[in-house]
Amino acid sequence: MGQKEFFINAIELVDVHGGTNIPTVVYYRQRNEPSVGNEALSLARDREDLNEDFKVDLGNQKPGSLSVRRFYCADKNERSAGEITASFLQGVVSNVSRCSKHGI
Repeated sequence: MGQKEFFINAIELVDVHGGTNIPTVVYYRQRNEPSVGNEALSLARDREDLNEDFKVDLGNQKPGSLSVRRFYCADKNERSAGEITASFLQGVVSNVSRCSKHGI
């Protein structure tokens, strides 16, 4: 059996809101789509308005559990860690898609 070779391609990083890393934060505003990453950090008036630790809470949820912890959001609604994660991922995909359409 021959030796395996690895072929690695570099993927160009996409600049989203002034940076190539996206902080894992979500900011929910009344009557607006949620903001994520650096945009969320710049829009929130208070750090308490951000949902930040949802990844840890998502990891602590037991699969199939009927009781899911809900978290206060700045738009006065409560959401589960799964819902906040979905908002974050949708925001990231939307931002990256917008950049790729413009050839960035």
